Amino acid sequence: MFVRWNRVKGRLCAVLVRSARVNGQPRQEIVGYLASIYDTQYAIELPEYRYKFWVSLCEHLDRLQMQGFLDAGTRQAVEDRIARTVRPATREDVEEAATEHARIRAEMMNESA
Repeated sequence: MFVRWNRVKGRLCAVLVRSARVNGQPRQEIVGYLASIYDTQYAIELPEYRYKFWVSLCEHLDRLQMQGFLDAGTRQAVEDRIARTVRPATREDVEEAATEHARIRAEMMNESA
């Protein structure tokens, strides 16, 4: 199994795919949709977007693992592969970014007053 990235209507979508041979020809079979994020460098770097992406990703991986499509080793490999494109964001990253945004907004309000 491997992760394929698709670009659909301005979003970068992670899809879990497995290879199979049908009549001797290689075919890709979609196992499941994993998650998506806006396809901009800004969104991929912003902790809030990355955090939502990873929450959705983990929910989908949990479901696929419970259904027997993934084992623990394959899941870890999938998460590692996805982390190369969209870094995981912790809740602390999101809170820190929100604090920074609030500080910047307050400074802008003080400057305009």
